Amino acid sequence: MCTKQMIDTLTLARIQQGLSLQKVANELLINKVTVQLWEQNKYKPRYDQFLEWAQFLKVDLNELTNAE
Repeated sequence: MCTKQMIDTLTLARIQQGLSLQKVANELLINKVTVQLWEQNKYKPRYDQFLEWAQFLKVDLNELTNAE
């Protein structure tokens, strides 16, 4: 489900919104390093985490699926 392009889209959205890794981590109730590893494509988020991440960044899921 979570391809590199999808994660790159979320990473770009975070940067464009001026949000820190820590802000995203706090919102998702996870560690900052976890978000960093997701963005580096070293780990993939669970499906529920991925959806919550996208919702927090206000990224349309259609946009993500079209990014593939």
